[in-house]
Amino acid sequence: MRYLNFLAKKKGKEYYLYGLVSNVIIKINVYTFQLMKGMRKKWLDKLNKEELILYNKLKKYDFVRKEGNSAVPCHKGKLEKLDLQITSKCNLHCRHCLWSEFPITELNYDRIKIILSDFKKLGGFLIGITGGEPLLHKDIFKILEFCRNLDFQITVSTNGLLINNQTINNFKRSKIARIIVSVDGSKESHEYIRGKNTFKKTINNIKSMIRNNIEVAVRMMYYEKNIPYYRRFRDFCQNLGVKSLITAPVTNMGRANRNKELLLSKEKLKQYYNCGYDQSIFPKECNLKIACRVGKESIYISSEGDVYPCPLLQ
Repeated sequence: MRYLNFLAKKKGKEYYLYGLVSNVIIKINVYTFQLMKGMRKKWLDKLNKEELILYNKLKKYDFVRKEGNSAVPCHKGKLEKLDLQITSKCNLHCRHCLWSEFPITELNYDRIKIILSDFKKLGGFLIGITGGEPLLHKDIFKILEFCRNLDFQITVSTNGLLINNQTINNFKRSKIARIIVSVDGSKESHEYIRGKNTFKKTINNIKSMIRNNIEVAVRMMYYEKNIPYYRRFRDFCQNLGVKSLITAPVTNMGRANRNKELLLSKEKLKQYYNCGYDQSIFPKECNLKIACRVGKESIYISSEGDVYPCPLLQ
């Protein structure tokens, strides 16, 4: 039995299996983990009924092969995730942007390789590539290939406008686990923030990625103009084939300071967090719901190379 494409991590009395080439997290108990350890020394035709059921479930997520023999890959460190802003450069000038008020900065490829290698040595395995617009970095595909060679689970956050066939092929080659695309509700509410003629192209590019079996999540800035559309937008995303909808209220930082109409009142912010809209709206049976991990399991590095708990704290 050969294990591949995941890491196991113990949290409390349970274990979590993190997919490295897919956005899959499975929670298992100690007994199941011990069962997995025992199975690794067996061939498929030697598995008992219980082990065969587990094998088929693991095979569904490409976590196991019937041939070979390997130990269960385990993560023992505290640090899990790095959000890496490779550039602050962007092709849009959004009303709420945190970065557009500052000079453009960018990490070069050699420095990025050092950061990623150090992150690997510290035990990290979840990498989020962000911007600005990360697809504007001239070495974006080399960066993704380097991440793949380090066996990271890779997520890329993008506004979706620069997606094309070459981009999609490179995403597939690097086995990107998930692409997060910014879409802010209806055409009207999206283009109010992002600018004219951005909605249709973004949606078409999402469809292209989904047709190519790339997992897509949508991130929506939650603000006054798109609140009435939220429920319909959920259905719209689900019909597209989007796997999850992630929302976040506009933060009173950057350009939002000059666009106060984007900010929610204290009462609406309270309603937002009470409803839990900051979680996935399409939960899977294997999905792990995690609260903010800042200062516990994740860090953020800006395009200037500075380390912060998260983007909002720099």
